[in-house]
Amino acid sequence: MPPTSAAKPAVYREISAALFVNDSSLGVVRTNYQHQTWAGTRTAERRVTGGLATWLAQANKGDVLLIEQSLTDELFYRFTICKAGSAAHARIASQIGSRRWGVLLTSDPPVAAVDEAHAATEQAAHEAAPFLDLFDNDAVLTETRVRRIARARVFQRRVSEVYGGRCAVCGGGLHTSHGKSEVEAAHIVPRSLKGADDIRNGLALCRTHHWAFDNGLFGIKDGLVYLPSVVASRPENADLVAFSGKKLRAPTHGAAAPAQAALEWHFREIVIRW
Repeated sequence: MPPTSAAKPAVYREISAALFVNDSSLGVVRTNYQHQTWAGTRTAERRVTGGLATWLAQANKGDVLLIEQSLTDELFYRFTICKAGSAAHARIASQIGSRRWGVLLTSDPPVAAVDEAHAATEQAAHEAAPFLDLFDNDAVLTETRVRRIARARVFQRRVSEVYGGRCAVCGGGLHTSHGKSEVEAAHIVPRSLKGADDIRNGLALCRTHHWAFDNGLFGIKDGLVYLPSVVASRPENADLVAFSGKKLRAPTHGAAAPAQAALEWHFREIVIRW
């Protein structure tokens, strides 16, 4: 969140929230997470406001509000009213105790802004050094869940930024009215194999081309999109064939360009041969 100021005594970010009462869904709404200072007269109060009245009308004394954030989309949440006496309420009652609010599982805290800031600082320092390791072997063995999620979010943000929110293959990428992009940060050496969370092991790809890249339907050779003949020969892949031999879009600065070693590994290990 940006800081409040005399000129902006209330600041907010638009978020999406899936609304539930126990296990019953009331749909997804757009709402605002806000820091409100009441024209600078109070310490910033954290509020979620807008589009919630019908849902909140179903809450009563003794109910519990459970707020969960998506692991992959920091602007998407699930808000659940756990009704007193319900199975949902019983499942979390032992974790609540006498508290009125706070982290439900203190042993598994949520990812905070400070965690992402720390991950961003670490990544910036890492990317300033030569790209030597395709794999994050040590980090995967020692990092906590919080750090792992923070690193993933920073990787997604950094890769998307240096490609301007556009796919490196087709230049496309759908956007919502509030600027959210479908473009994803693809690991060249897959994260499932401990591929490094390094911008030089990343490509910004739309969802179709991300899936195709991860499944070896194409690779990058000499800076050009390459399709094996067995892939190009299938009529279902006609849209992908149109990009065969096309130059890969470059990031906004050369230091963020995909590492040749990573592209060669993907071409050798992932691209379909038969």
